Amino acid sequence: MNKDKILDEMFEYFEGTRDNFDIDMVEEFLESYEPQETLIQDIHKRLTRIENRKEILLSALKSNNEDREELACFFVDTNALDFFSVDEINRLLNSNELKNSPLEKVRGSLIGASGNIEKYLAPEYVKAVGLDEYSVSHLIEKSGNIEKYLAPEYVKAVGLDEYSVSHLIEKSGNIEKYLAPEYVKAVGLDEYSVSHLIEKSGNIEKYLAPEYIKAVGLNNYNVKVLIEKSGNIEKYLTPEYIRAVGLDEYSVSHLIEKSGNIEKYLAPEYVKVVGLGDYSVANLIEKSGNIEKYLAPEYINAVGFCKEFVQDLIKASGNIEKYLAPEYVKAVGLDEGFVQELIKASGNIEKYLAPEYIKAVGLGDYSVANLIEKSGNIEKYLAPEYINAVGFCKEFVQDLIKASGNIEKYLAPEYVKAVGLDEGFVQELIKASGNIEKYLAPEYVKAVGLDEGFVQELIKASGNIEKYLAPEYVKVYGLRGINILYILGVNVTDMGLKLDNMIDNDQYTSETHFHLIKICNLIRQSNSGRLNRIASNVIENILTKPVDEQLDAANEIIKIYETTNIPGFAKDFMVFAKLNSAFLKGTELMGNVPSLNRATPTQRKNIIFSDLLRISIESNNRNLREYLNNIEQGDKLFEMFKAGNLQIDSTLPEESRVILKKYCNMLNTLYNQTSRGRRLDNARINSGNLAQDLTELNDLFTNEENIHIPLRDRIVRTFGYWAGIRSFEQAKKMMEENTKEADRRNRETAKKGDFSIRKGDFTKGIRRSEYFPSMLQNGIVAKDYLGQSSDSDYTPLDTDVESVEADEEMFTAPKYTDNDEDGRKLGKIILIIKKDERYVETRTNDKVDEEAINTVINNKQKIEYFDNSNVVDFLRNSYGIRTGLASTNINFIVADKYVDKLGLEIAMNGFYIPVVDSDKNLLYTPEMYDNIRSKMQGLSHYGLTEFQLDPSAWNIGISQITHVIEQSKEDANDKRKLILQTLKSAVETYGLNMSEKMTEDILQGTVEIIDTGSTGRGTNLPGDGDFDFMVRLDKNILTKPEEFKQLITDAVCSLDKPNESVTTGKGDFRFKGVSIAGIKEKVDLDLSFTPRTDEIEYTTEECINDRLETIKRSNPEEYKCVVANIILAKTVLKSAGAYKRKNAPAPINGEKDTRGGLGAVGIENWVLQNGGSFEKAARGFLEVSKQCEGLSEFRQRYAIWDFGENYMAGDNYPHDNFVDNMDDNGYSAMVNALEDYIKTIENERKIETQKKGIGDLVQEDMSALNDTPYMMAVARILESARRMERKELVSK
Repeated sequence: MNKDKILDEMFEYFEGTRDNFDIDMVEEFLESYEPQETLIQDIHKRLTRIENRKEILLSALKSNNEDREELACFFVDTNALDFFSVDEINRLLNSNELKNSPLEKVRGSLIGASGNIEKYLAPEYVKAVGLDEYSVSHLIEKSGNIEKYLAPEYVKAVGLDEYSVSHLIEKSGNIEKYLAPEYVKAVGLDEYSVSHLIEKSGNIEKYLAPEYIKAVGLNNYNVKVLIEKSGNIEKYLTPEYIRAVGLDEYSVSHLIEKSGNIEKYLAPEYVKVVGLGDYSVANLIEKSGNIEKYLAPEYINAVGFCKEFVQDLIKASGNIEKYLAPEYVKAVGLDEGFVQELIKASGNIEKYLAPEYIKAVGLGDYSVANLIEKSGNIEKYLAPEYINAVGFCKEFVQDLIKASGNIEKYLAPEYVKAVGLDEGFVQELIKASGNIEKYLAPEYVKAVGLDEGFVQELIKASGNIEKYLAPEYVKVYGLRGINILYILGVNVTDMGLKLDNMIDNDQYTSETHFHLIKICNLIRQSNSGRLNRIASNVIENILTKPVDEQLDAANEIIKIYETTNIPGFAKDFMVFAKLNSAFLKGTELMGNVPSLNRATPTQRKNIIFSDLLRISIESNNRNLREYLNNIEQGDKLFEMFKAGNLQIDSTLPEESRVILKKYCNMLNTLYNQTSRGRRLDNARINSGNLAQDLTELNDLFTNEENIHIPLRDRIVRTFGYWAGIRSFEQAKKMMEENTKEADRRNRETAKKGDFSIRKGDFTKGIRRSEYFPSMLQNGIVAKDYLGQSSDSDYTPLDTDVESVEADEEMFTAPKYTDNDEDGRKLGKIILIIKKDERYVETRTNDKVDEEAINTVINNKQKIEYFDNSNVVDFLRNSYGIRTGLASTNINFIVADKYVDKLGLEIAMNGFYIPVVDSDKNLLYTPEMYDNIRSKMQGLSHYGLTEFQLDPSAWNIGISQITHVIEQSKEDANDKRKLILQTLKSAVETYGLNMSEKMTEDILQGTVEIIDTGSTGRGTNLPGDGDFDFMVRLDKNILTKPEEFKQLITDAVCSLDKPNESVTTGKGDFRFKGVSIAGIKEKVDLDLSFTPRTDEIEYTTEECINDRLETIKRSNPEEYKCVVANIILAKTVLKSAGAYKRKNAPAPINGEKDTRGGLGAVGIENWVLQNGGSFEKAARGFLEVSKQCEGLSEFRQRYAIWDFGENYMAGDNYPHDNFVDNMDDNGYSAMVNALEDYIKTIENERKIETQKKGIGDLVQEDMSALNDTPYMMAVARILESARRMERKELVSK
């Protein structure tokens, strides 16, 4: 290291004649300069040669260049007299000049050079000028009179913290004086400072007296450390001392181990008297090196050892077989689970599978089956003689047959009979064999005696339903209509009876079964998740129609659900209309709703459609709100296009293109409903050329005569006219005002605490609470409008409620509730709807009120309700409300207890609803609702379009990381494009289109490959080569995906074979070390295959991206700050071993095991929900953890919700609580890591506040800050960025 050259560069930078200087290497330079007195002299000589050094100093201090300012402070601190005389310094210090001067930054250094330090240490002066703790401490030390300033009065007066006080005590040379309990309490020294000073005092044993420990409040950890450092451990291991100071079990165990005399302390009397637990005793026994001595039954019984630890010690003894003797097993009471584990560990499993041994030690079927499987010789033990000898349960025989890998051998009829396998087990084995069709041969079915119930299950699982529902098979198997419909997944009683009749009269033909299968496949293979949820009901309804209408009905319903140019409520109406056309035409009756019975066919349509629209608007339905947003944004873009201010070319953002395409489809639908459009022989269809279609539609609407209504109002009128909605603004205002009013009303109810249920109010018990989120969004709608058949309810076309007969008395509603909270369930809930002037009764008992009917038909604001007690005679007070109710009509909810998922769903819906218990205690407060909503800031999907960055998001490390964010994102984007090009080749080879985003329509023919990893969100470690993609496939491909997946594999392996290739149990791909054309280094690639469906409207990844995009639009610099906080949080927690979720795949190839944490997306959500600040998130986490005994309690009190939907959730609740990803080890590691992080941040802030300069590095070691996990994480991130940059330079 050329010292003169570095000094030259330092001074050039100080003088402002040099633009760049590596300030980071100054610390290393200063430490290497020997002797340091020479350094100070060299600096002095150079400074004195600069005539205008004072002006340069002032220029540097106000340069707004942190590095140059720091260098200037260092020079002043080295020798202020190089810049100012003593008189000048004192004049500055005694005037007000410094307060508004750049020299304020070096006030502490000036005081140090004033020759009169003590004058400026007066509390009045310290407070007046705001001297920070570091400067005060530094000056006290420099004053040579430390003890004067250690007086408690002075410490409190100037606000010295415990770190500074401890440091000064150590420097005073009189530590013991300040260890007096009175002094410790007076200045507020914490236990760590006291412990440190005791160690430095050289008289540790004096301070280990129980009286002293209690007086100063030393904790177990400090006492343990001091005892160990005392060199006299055994003195402090007496039971009396342990009790006196309250040493915990862990500390005692640790000290025993360090004492070098473990066996002395393993005496049963000692173990009991000091309360050593099983874990500690077992650990000490193992450390003693004399395990077998302590495995004697007498010792085990004497200390009351848990058998789990006995098992571990037996394994550790190296002599397992000795302890597997039946006599020993019985003597110590080992249960079969432990015996089984020891047998496995013995390496001699077959010895212990002898029937005599099994009976002697009492091994049960599960244990024996497990051992047989582990023996590697399963088939030996599947001999009928052995099975009968051990009296094996057939369930375990089945499991062993599966595990043998030779299922078909054991499906021979002779074997089935010999071991007595029943039909259920045979059926399961046939399914597991992978060769179902072989065993559906009529001869085999007859030989093993399978009845039609088991045959139907096998046919359903065969994947070849069409073959086995042919007439010849139906006859030979003896299948009935109910079996056929079960196989097809439908349940239509009338259809079942018709099929029975056809089978009995030889009228069940190939044409009949082909038609049935075609209808079912069409519906079930649709990409629409919404249609699939109700597929059985839709199929059942279709099958009740005339045969020649069924196919058209199925195709039309599929088209309705798979296109997105109409809102959801309108889809529900169109499907209802298709399935119930006779009712709407007036040729059939349906249900018993007074107004609908009385209405004309046209009125029926208008009433139902208007009801569904009103319910959707008043429920704050996101689908309708998004539809209105698309109209608004599309109309603006269309106007720009017409004015020539928007070009539809490659420069048009993808988001704008998608909106314009939707708007173009809306305009096309509108045109087809105009008088000119209806006169066309065939409805107009868009060409797919967006610019051409918009130009043509503009010409068509421009040429219309006498129509001057804005297009966006005309679009709204197409669905809102009969509900009294005439314009876009009116529809938008209705949604906003209804939501605001419901929120205000319900908050007022909670504030007053008035949760009364009065006579005439309505209540509704929710039979299946997992449907409640849909009720919040779509309203509480009659099942008939959700695709279900008219016989699915006693009272079609209405939603059932109870009308309260007397104040505070509910009869029917509680009987409908479901108390199961598993999976998607939200608990036992009853909705309370307060009756007001909007509700009009049209039937009481059997009497219909004609005037009331006229009112509800003509006034769309009124809500019709009617008495159904005579229709459903077994339910008292049963009433119906026509079509349904909007969720804003719910005044409050009665629940048996608060389930957090219920509160989450209410918050996501956008207006507050109180939840109370049966005693009317408020369980879900407005504050709880607001707290959840505060975590949703920036999520435009929920209408929250602003994000407030928390001030604590900025710190030194974050500032450094922000500089590499864009570079990292560009690198990931470049790699992603090349990976997608590779995958696209496979998709196009299969004859499909590829989209990198979820498409609006879900018509078949497109594969969606979506980046779900952190690389897709820009929240990855710079240079990270790990890419995760969700591959969404049409349902008809996903049922038989082998060919498509092979094309993907071929594309990925086209350049070179990956280092590792794994296919998971779910059929997903995990590739390690993939070579991609155009990418220099290998990448890791995860592909998860899922159905392409509309079931999930807002994925976890979309939710994170939504918030990040909101932040980026608002403030690009704050966006970088937030991303930096996420990357830092991930790096810190990964280093701590608390990163991946607990059920993540196990690490391989020596990777660190970081399972038990929140998971990557969990950490991202956690930071984002705390104002983008890792620090705020950490403080909140720790605040709750300090109040909890462990993870189990923490889970009850802290949640990190996923406001998006987990596309892998399946039947589980889709909104994850990421805290559930953690295990005990991960939780503990995270708490420790966060505590370290917060301590480092606080130290950093102290240093920042104290304006500590480089000069202090000459006198003090700063590694305490640099070697923390936090700063090491920052260093790792920056080094990753540098590596990435170097690779780019090399490739160029």
